[in-house]
Amino acid sequence: MDIYKFGIRPFLFTFGTNLEWLQSSTILTLSLLQHQSDRSAGGSVKRMMQKSLCLNEERLSQTLFGLHFPNPVGLAAGFDKDGVASAIWESLGFGFAELGTVTSSAQPGNPPPRLFRLPLDNAALNRMGFNNSGAAAMA
Repeated sequence: MDIYKFGIRPFLFTFGTNLEWLQSSTILTLSLLQHQSDRSAGGSVKRMMQKSLCLNEERLSQTLFGLHFPNPVGLAAGFDKDGVASAIWESLGFGFAELGTVTSSAQPGNPPPRLFRLPLDNAALNRMGFNNSGAAAMA
């Protein structure tokens, strides 16, 4: 069963237009989920995500500059702005994650609304403006 297609995506699209709330709620949920033990309900969800979303194909793995990457699909910078869900991205099938959009000092970014859905393009437009908690918080 495709957990994203039949579970996660319909749930996420129910919330309609408030994409920024949805993104921050998703990050919060994933940050809580990453710390769940294997025997908890959260651990069961993580295993289900791994089974549905992770592809273990040796042909896709590579080692570059001494770092091993299980696959070439990465999470782009800007989604997990403060790196609070860094331990969960592998469970979602990512081979690597570029965390943050980090500036030396915390900053609020652009005024809302700043994230827009483009339904005809199956896309979203991001005008967040580097909102983040700053380098000290990320470290």
